[in-house]
Amino acid sequence: MSSESSSVVKRTVRRTIIGGSGADDIGDIHVQTTYQVYRGMSPNTSNRLELRIRELEDALEQERQHRVRLEQEISEYTYEYDSMAERLEEADGLSLSAGR
Repeated sequence: MSSESSSVVKRTVRRTIIGGSGADDIGDIHVQTTYQVYRGMSPNTSNRLELRIRELEDALEQERQHRVRLEQEISEYTYEYDSMAERLEEADGLSLSAGR
């Protein structure tokens, strides 16, 4: 096991919103958010994280490409469906007029 040294830095974000919806309505809202920033990883951990980030980015890119292909197929199938529905309506109209 490797010992990893890390330092934790706490940061606080404060927002103050003063005002209201009406002229007589004045309100104060204080929002305080605290989050931690971890620093000082060992080189091995850093390399592993970078490799994992690359793997996830590659997987994300593949998912995006797959989604684009599926959206193209959906649009093609929608076009085919619409054209078949039109032909069916025309055929129904012709059969109704021929039957009279």
